[in-house]
Amino acid sequence: MLSGKITDRIELQHNSGIHLRPGDYISLKVVKNIFHNKWAVSIGGRLLTAYSDIDLIPGQIIKAKVLLEENRLILKITNKNIDTVNVLLEKYGINSDSLTRSIVLSLMRTGLAVREEYIIAIKSLIKNSKKVETKLIRLLAIMLDKGIIIKHLD
Repeated sequence: MLSGKITDRIELQHNSGIHLRPGDYISLKVVKNIFHNKWAVSIGGRLLTAYSDIDLIPGQIIKAKVLLEENRLILKITNKNIDTVNVLLEKYGINSDSLTRSIVLSLMRTGLAVREEYIIAIKSLIKNSKKVETKLIRLLAIMLDKGIIIKHLD
């Protein structure tokens, strides 16, 4: 697993069974989040397990350079300039603050549509919370999507 917070890298599971050489440039597709920083990704049609502290999005295509560090396969992301969250926020004319970005990422990771009304509703529900966790945002998003009315959080 990753040691420390690495912002532009993805580590492949040790015995991935795929032949990659340091210096190769590859494209990978994010398939799904397995748990916390554990992801299922597809490289060359093969499903692999990867670890990353980056907020990945299922369906996202990432270009990366293969590195070998301490006998571990590391993928250094090379297409950092593509920011799906900013594109969506600009589309709706919403300011990009850290809470809003977290909400949008949570909606995307949960597989829900990114709707302006969801963003506004979730922000208003958690505005007074001292600590906002991604799990809470995801739960609120699912509840809103299912039509469950939420009055306030204490």
